[in-house]
Amino acid sequence: MKLEILIVDDTPLSRQRTRRYLAGEPNADIVGECGDAECALEAIRTLKPNLLLLDVQMPGMTGLALLESLEPAIRPAVIFITAFDEFAVHAFAVEAVDYLLKPFDRPRLTQALAKARAFLDRRGEPKSGGGPYLDRIAVKSVGRTVFVSTAAVDWIETAGNYLSLHAGAETQLVRETMSQIEATLRRM
Repeated sequence: MKLEILIVDDTPLSRQRTRRYLAGEPNADIVGECGDAECALEAIRTLKPNLLLLDVQMPGMTGLALLESLEPAIRPAVIFITAFDEFAVHAFAVEAVDYLLKPFDRPRLTQALAKARAFLDRRGEPKSGGGPYLDRIAVKSVGRTVFVSTAAVDWIETAGNYLSLHAGAETQLVRETMSQIEATLRRM
């Protein structure tokens, strides 16, 4: 799938590095560049990118507020590019494809672009069951959040108000009950 990318970042050096990394990416075109959310809103409506590389903290409107202001029908896929890790959980709540912490390197961006292509391919397919499915579960541990892909989970075991997610040799403990995760899956 061809990516049509709009870069939205208030830091010119960050935009320049992102452009340089994207130059070698096959099937990835930069359709525009914005330094603030207001410019980005107009660019999204006129350029119709299918992917935003979006900073979180910008003057005026934040990247998260920008996303929430867009109608779902015109919302591109999003990879957040930011220096702030504390917004990751909220970013994935608004269906971010990935979350890159500055300074990131070219291989990490390439990995995120592959996720964006897969996301856009899935979004383009007809859906059965009436809506998107849960594709990752946030597991909070001391000082960080890990996202476990639902496709990688072999089985789930209950442990009181916790669930043990078994994925290969890894086991992650998440503070959620089976009925809570079932309710989440039904809403999706």
